[in-house]
Amino acid sequence: MHKFGDKTRVTNILQTVAQTCVSSGFNVYNQRICGIVGNLYFEKSLFSKAYTFYLRANDIGLAIKALKNVMKAGYKGEQDLFVARLCFEVLIRNYKEVA
Repeated sequence: MHKFGDKTRVTNILQTVAQTCVSSGFNVYNQRICGIVGNLYFEKSLFSKAYTFYLRANDIGLAIKALKNVMKAGYKGEQDLFVARLCFEVLIRNYKEVA
C-alpha cells in the first residue's frame, strides 16, 4: 500500500531529475521521465502541468489529450490560441537546431 503523499514525493523527485539531467546523452531517458511525470499529473487532473511534461517527452498525442482538458477551462473566444500555442511549442522544441 502507498502512504499518503508517496506519489507526490515521487513526482517531485522525477521532476527534479528531468530538470537537472539535460545533457544530450541523457535525452532519451529525460523524455521517458517527463512522460512518467506527465502521466502522474494527468492522473491528478493537473492537465496544464501534464501538457508541459508531455511536450518535453515529445509525446504530441498525450499533449493534445491534456490540452483538450485545459481548453475546457478557457474562454470560447480563445480556443484557437491554445491550438496555436501547441503548434508553436512543437515547432520550437523540435526544430530549434535547424535555425
